[in-house]
Amino acid sequence: MQDGFFTVSFETRFDRGGGVAFVEGDRLTGGDSLMYWTGTVSRSGEKVELDVQVIRHGDHGVSVLGDHDRFRLKAKGRAEGDAVTVSGHADVAPQMTLTATLRRTPV
Repeated sequence: MQDGFFTVSFETRFDRGGGVAFVEGDRLTGGDSLMYWTGTVSRSGEKVELDVQVIRHGDHGVSVLGDHDRFRLKAKGRAEGDAVTVSGHADVAPQMTLTATLRRTPV
């Protein structure tokens, strides 16, 4: 996984969504129209791990994990070319799996 700007698509069994993220070094920042994200990225070869705080900034809608103002998401996966696919769980809904694909976009 290279540093850069990414489009993000994500889903759970309840809903799906999308946003944007920027990765530089071990930091990830981004968001969508409801939530913003800030966290860390660990990389080892093709393996990728994310540890992200997700915080509501909008007053409309519900996240794909339910009606939560703040949660921590941990996800693991792998990078292949300009795409990274991960899956993981949030502390507010540990029984629900979230999958996400991040696609590096030329700036």
